[in-house]
Amino acid sequence: MIVICQYGVDWAVTQALGVPPVGATTTMTVTPVGISAIHFEYGFPDHWTTSVPLHAWMKTNHPVEADFVGNYGTVDSTSIDGARRSGELTREFAELWAEYLDERGCTYEDRLC
Repeated sequence: MIVICQYGVDWAVTQALGVPPVGATTTMTVTPVGISAIHFEYGFPDHWTTSVPLHAWMKTNHPVEADFVGNYGTVDSTSIDGARRSGELTREFAELWAEYLDERGCTYEDRLC
């Protein structure tokens, strides 16, 4: 059986930037023994569209914390506490980045801000 779920995703980074939830679709192939295939598709701006410039800003302005934020997180995300801490750091620095962009009249799409 094929199961298709459509929904909106509201990541910490997009929330901090004031971007509306991003449309998403998950397609799963379900067999008698469980899910045998899963595919995720995201609208714009997807997670990478906002996280890559956040990470670049982090590397310049907060290099010590940069590798603990978002998909780059080296915090132990295999544990509940590690994943929670990575999420907290991502939210904290996404909000700082959004303030930085706002103060300069820029958006996440401005690569030279």
